[in-house]
Amino acid sequence: MAFAIVLTQLAGLLLGQGVWIDRAYEVFAQPSIISAISVGILGYAYYNTVEKESTV
Repeated sequence: MAFAIVLTQLAGLLLGQGVWIDRAYEVFAQPSIISAISVGILGYAYYNTVEKESTV
């Protein structure tokens, strides 16, 4: 999602569409943050529920 923000803003910059630069952040910022939080929580849960090998 953050990559979509960057690509849309880059396209807006190259094509001279200032509205695209503003709208990209407005449209993609919240879903990007929610996705990052979700993946972080899932990663944390996975890490803490995987059976660890014994080192003894």
